[in-house]
Amino acid sequence: MTGTRKRRTAVLLAAGGVLMLLALASLTVGRYPVPLSEVVRALWRRFLSLFGGVHEAADAMERAVVNVRLPR
Repeated sequence: MTGTRKRRTAVLLAAGGVLMLLALASLTVGRYPVPLSEVVRALWRRFLSLFGGVHEAADAMERAVVNVRLPR
């Protein structure tokens, strides 16, 4: 790889990381604030449930994140 190509790859990876962080942060903002740890936990449980991992009932915070804030 040339120097320009390495730099372009690094910039794209950094921009993607910033985009992911902003998307997570946007899920914490609303009329009732949701801590970032709860957002990450809700998304992680939803991801695990796709592969048969978590079968417990979701709490109110998780339902709010997945059903209300995520579709926005």
